[in-house]
Amino acid sequence: MNLGIICEFNPFHEGHAYLFEQARLLGAKNIVCAMSGNSVQRGELAIFDKYLRSEMAVNGGANLVLELPFPWCSASAEYFATAGIRILAPICDAIVFGSECGDIELLTRAARASLEPSFAERFEARKKCGEGAASAYFSLLEDSAGIMLSSNDLLGVEYIKASIKEGFDLDFYTVRREGLAYRDDTLKEGELPSATALRKGIKEGSLSFPGDRGELVDERLLERAYLMYFRLSDPKELSEFAENEGGIAERIHSLALSSADYSEFWNSLRTKRYTDAKLRRAILFSLTRVKRELLLQVPEYTYLLGADENGREILSSLRKNECAVRCITKPADAPRDCGQRLAEDKLNAIFTLASTVSSASGELCRKKAVIK
Repeated sequence: MNLGIICEFNPFHEGHAYLFEQARLLGAKNIVCAMSGNSVQRGELAIFDKYLRSEMAVNGGANLVLELPFPWCSASAEYFATAGIRILAPICDAIVFGSECGDIELLTRAARASLEPSFAERFEARKKCGEGAASAYFSLLEDSAGIMLSSNDLLGVEYIKASIKEGFDLDFYTVRREGLAYRDDTLKEGELPSATALRKGIKEGSLSFPGDRGELVDERLLERAYLMYFRLSDPKELSEFAENEGGIAERIHSLALSSADYSEFWNSLRTKRYTDAKLRRAILFSLTRVKRELLLQVPEYTYLLGADENGREILSSLRKNECAVRCITKPADAPRDCGQRLAEDKLNAIFTLASTVSSASGELCRKKAVIK
C-alpha cells in the first residue's frame, strides 16, 4: 500500500517519525509525502529550504517527497488540502494524518456535514454578521451536527472533503497527536516536541538540528523591507490579492504608514475578527502578488524533492498517469509563463533574502532533489 501524507516538516521531528511508524503499522509499504515548499500553511516562510527538509524526511523514512507548491502550500485549509490530495491521489491508496480527536469516523461525519449546501449558506451568513471564519465553522458544526472539533482537526476534515469533491477513491486514517500542543513553544523532557518549540530554539541558537547546514531562514531579517513595501503600495491594488478582502488591504497600508516598526505594525494589525494565519497570508500573497483566481486553479506541476529506490519506482508510474499532476525533476524545466511559476519566483526571491546564508534569487532553481 502506498500511503500519502500531506505535510510541512518545518522541521522534521520526532512527532513526524512517530506518524511514519504508525503509517507502517497500518500497512504502508511506501510513504509518499506532499510537502510544502519554501513557505507554509500559516503564511510564513519555512525555517529551512524545501530540499533540506526533504532530505530530513527521506532520512526519516519517507520513500518519495513531492512538493505541495506555492501558493497552495500557504493558502487556507480548503486550497491547501485540495492541492495535496490532487498530487497524492493518483499514486496513493490512502491518506494518513495526525489529529487531536484521533477519530476518523467523526472527522468523516464532519466532512460530509460541511459539504451540505445549507452548511455553506449558514457559514457565510455567520461571517457576514461579524463572526470569525474559524469560530463560525466550528460552532456551526456543533450546532448542526453535534460535532465538536478543535482547530487542529480542520485539515483532516478538509482532506476528506477534497477527496469526496474531486471524486477520488481514497481511504483515510488518522493518528492521535502525541506530545506538546502545536503552539507550545517550550520543549519538555520526555514529550514529543512541537515544531513551534523547535523553531524557537533553532532561531535563538539554543538548539542545533541534524542536517542543519547553517541555512537558517529568519523572516525578521525582512521586516523593514516588508514595512517599506506596504507604505509604498496602493491599497486598491493590494485589495486585488488573495486574503485582502473586507478592508484588510486598506488596514495594512494605513498601519504601515502609521507604525514606527514592524512589531508595532503587526500588533496593531491583529484583530479578533481575523486569525493571525489569515493576516500572514494576506501579507505574503500581497508581496508575491497572488490573486484568488490562482488558488482556484489546479497546480500545473509539482517538483520531485526526494526519493529512495522505492520512491523512484513510484515516480515512474506517476509519469505514466495522464491524470496526475506533472512532476518536474529539474526546476529549470518548469514552465515560465504560468501563474504558478511567476508566484514561485517571487517567493524564492523573498526566501533567499531571508536566509542567513546570502544567495542569489535563482539559487534555489539550481538545487537538486535528494536521491538515496
